[in-house]
Amino acid sequence: MRKRVESLVGYGFRQEDICKLIINPQTGEPISKPTLEKHFRKEIDTGSLVANALVAESMFQQATGRAKVVRVHDDGTQETVREPVKPNRTMGIWWSKARMGWSETRRITGKDGGPIQFEEKSDARERVARKLDRLVAVLEALASDEDTGGDGG
Repeated sequence: MRKRVESLVGYGFRQEDICKLIINPQTGEPISKPTLEKHFRKEIDTGSLVANALVAESMFQQATGRAKVVRVHDDGTQETVREPVKPNRTMGIWWSKARMGWSETRRITGKDGGPIQFEEKSDARERVARKLDRLVAVLEALASDEDTGGDGG
């Protein structure tokens, strides 16, 4: 039951839901939340940590292409070895960004690969003001032509 509670906590189940899945062997009924917290305190406190550690180990193995394998021999003894596996490129990218602080960068350049040209706000305002002045002059000229009966051209 302890391993089950630890796993359920690690999977993200709420304590209320875990209680429904853990049956008291003496009564045959689901346990209460106070009972869960009293008898499974360690599992509640460490379940998420254990799950995160397992996921991190799996991610590391995928990123590096070195899987840890436990071999069980005929005599029942166990041996942990590392066997090569095809590295997972996506996992390597994720690991380098999330754990190593790496990021993708883009080089942004101006026209023809040159430096980016910036305008001061006042320069941009002056340019817009000049364009508006020219537009007003054109509109006034067109209005003047209509008043004098000209054809504008």
